[in-house]
Amino acid sequence: MMATAHPKGVTKVHHSSHSAKHRIRKPLVTKPATKEESPASRIKTYFSESNVKPIEYRKHKEDDVSSYDVKIVKVIRSKNVARLRELFLSGRSMNACNQFGESLVHMVCRRGDLGILKFMIEEAKVSFSIKDDFGRNPFHDACWTPKPNMEMMDMLIASADTALLLSEDVRGNTPFDYARREHHTQWNEYLEKRKEAILKGLKNCD
Repeated sequence: MMATAHPKGVTKVHHSSHSAKHRIRKPLVTKPATKEESPASRIKTYFSESNVKPIEYRKHKEDDVSSYDVKIVKVIRSKNVARLRELFLSGRSMNACNQFGESLVHMVCRRGDLGILKFMIEEAKVSFSIKDDFGRNPFHDACWTPKPNMEMMDMLIASADTALLLSEDVRGNTPFDYARREHHTQWNEYLEKRKEAILKGLKNCD
């Protein structure tokens, strides 16, 4: 990763070809050993009777890209909510994203930082209808974790359009296609308990 000075005094982050290659990740799934329904299939079943319209993704603004730099990434990684609030109040966009369209929200969901996500939801009012250049939205990253993070998923379901759970990336994978096979039972139990909340979270359907 390289950093160069931006004309406005903001340090821009440039990713090498190696880091770009690293971003091409595949869902951590294989053919199930049993006939257990996958979480991704369960979500599709829940929405089968709803006329879910395609998500209208937010277009990245110039300010989003210029707000993404080494400083704000370090703040996110250090889980420093107070410092992040200072940057937000100074005018930094919390919808900041890099040149690949990967936003701070993607990063936070992948890292499982509940305190940072709470700030982004309640104070910064970030958009979750965002995707990177591989078509992944924050739900994809929330599912692509070493262990299921149900508390984070609760926060997303309560705040985002749950139609995002049906949204496919460029490889045709919905968020729960990224869930590890060994976690399918846990996720299925979770989804069954949250079925009503998930259906109520549809903001763009007939």
